[in-house]
Amino acid sequence: MRMWKLMLTGHKGPAQTFTPIQMWDLRLESQTELTVSEGYTTLLVVLKGMAHVNGSDAITEAEVGLFDRSGTTLRIDCAQTVTALLLCGEPIDEPIVEQGPFVMNTRQEIVQAIMDYQSGKMGALSPVSSNSSV
Repeated sequence: MRMWKLMLTGHKGPAQTFTPIQMWDLRLESQTELTVSEGYTTLLVVLKGMAHVNGSDAITEAEVGLFDRSGTTLRIDCAQTVTALLLCGEPIDEPIVEQGPFVMNTRQEIVQAIMDYQSGKMGALSPVSSNSSV
């Protein structure tokens, strides 16, 4: 397992976030139990293989499982190696409006973000040459 932010047994990764989140890069070969925070929104994105979580239907490659916010234990069963991302986060409980690459709280904020982008207020990215290493 690789960690990006608050992980098992209190270890922390280098990422800084505005609200508490957990991101686990998983490679599983058998039954595993993980503890997540009570009340968090929790998703399992299966990248390779197939998994059953807490006795649920199979979550297969390129599928996402969304779990109830109650409870803290996820029992993941797999018959073969599974590669997956487990994403957990504290709900922000705010309205969300999205359009294209923009995610804001209101339609008015979306319109303002688009105007800011079009006027150059969000800065610019320089092209990366094919000779540079990224």
